[in-house]
Amino acid sequence: MIIKNISLVQKFTGEERSKKIIEIVPYYINMQMLFEFYCRALVRERPENIDGTWNLVDYVGYKKIKSNLKDNPEYKVLDNDNNEDIPISPFLIPDIWIKINKGNIIIDAKYRTQGSLEKYQREITHQLLAYGYLFNANGLGLIKPWEEEKKESDTLMSNEEVVKNMLSWLIKGSTTEDKKNMPKTGCIVNRPHSFALGELDLTGDKTK
Repeated sequence: MIIKNISLVQKFTGEERSKKIIEIVPYYINMQMLFEFYCRALVRERPENIDGTWNLVDYVGYKKIKSNLKDNPEYKVLDNDNNEDIPISPFLIPDIWIKINKGNIIIDAKYRTQGSLEKYQREITHQLLAYGYLFNANGLGLIKPWEEEKKESDTLMSNEEVVKNMLSWLIKGSTTEDKKNMPKTGCIVNRPHSFALGELDLTGDKTK
């Protein structure tokens, strides 16, 4: 099965193209894109115990926005259409955009290791804060794979529960119970953004 935007891709260097025989990998899966799809699917389930009216905005692809930015002004960064010589992105597309009663929740999904995330902390911080500013977000979230070593006595929450608790924190606001269920949370200094980190177990085994 081939999922749209998760395609079979093989790129060659000039040296490789000059060879008569080129070794080609049997397939290529864009795991970052697949992880984003999985995270959106978890959010789309809309946990029943989260109060309030909220709606997951359909994801709009890069090509569609780039070719028709005028019809998608909510993604636009600058009010000037002639910005080809300005070295910033003319638009931003969040991985997960949730509209709530009084604002927006923006969540970024990163299929990266903790070490990789720490290496790019500055870039990731800038990206999240840019989302928060452009979309006037009430809450910001980051979802990544779970990596910590599990003990025999450990029982991890299901990925559905992780996302449910994360959304509860970001949408309803912080409470003692929410803090217990979502320990890796906080608030952006000097901004009205709450923050939550969700870690998904991709091993399929909740205990070890």
